[in-house]
Amino acid sequence: MKMKNGELASNDKQNMEVVEEHLSKVYNAKRERFTNTTKMIKQMEEFSKLGLPITMKEFVKAIAKLKNGKAPGTTGVPPDAFKCLDGDNHKKSSITW
Repeated sequence: MKMKNGELASNDKQNMEVVEEHLSKVYNAKRERFTNTTKMIKQMEEFSKLGLPITMKEFVKAIAKLKNGKAPGTTGVPPDAFKCLDGDNHKKSSITW
């Protein structure tokens, strides 16, 4: 990372100082807000129907794409648990979605 003096940081402390300064500017930046522009945005029609239910093939493919060691989502079930499912367990878990 490049320091203020133009030199490249050569250790962790210097890298930390560069990042700290950058993040301080980012999070403390004062930006002009255009509060009245939100009134000009028109409400779009809500799309609530997605079409056909998910197939078992799509469900199994989605499970295969899940990354290991990630935190659970809204279901409270970690991705690793879904990857352990097979056969009848796949069918039972896809019904709860």
